[in-house]
Amino acid sequence: MTRLEAMRYILENQDPDRRIRAAGLPVSLWDAYKQAGARGRRGAVTARKILTPEAKAWTDGAIFDALSQCRGKPTLKRRLIVCLTYHCKFRRGDVDNRSKLPLDAMTKAGVWQDDRLVDHLFQTRQCDQDAQEGCWTEI
Repeated sequence: MTRLEAMRYILENQDPDRRIRAAGLPVSLWDAYKQAGARGRRGAVTARKILTPEAKAWTDGAIFDALSQCRGKPTLKRRLIVCLTYHCKFRRGDVDNRSKLPLDAMTKAGVWQDDRLVDHLFQTRQCDQDAQEGCWTEI
């Protein structure tokens, strides 16, 4: 499916298979990970990346939201078109740096088998000072 066909499909089929709302905005990719040193074999220090407490808290909340909103629905195992909509009060950060945590959270929650199934990813940011911040995931 080409990008144009995917966009046409979204416009013609307004009712997605799943619609999940996670509270709060996901942490930007640049703020989601930190380096942590660990002693490897032979005493060498190896660096690995772990989630920051803020990113872990958002991810855990998103997993809980996905589990509660998709209760009883089977895990998706087909090719997917995913639309992420970020509702925020102010325009801040890059939209593309926010997609990793929601995709990983949906995988951990069992919404889909693996985020490798996502063929098309569309992202939108909607800013409104009266809006409640959050991330909508439509599949």
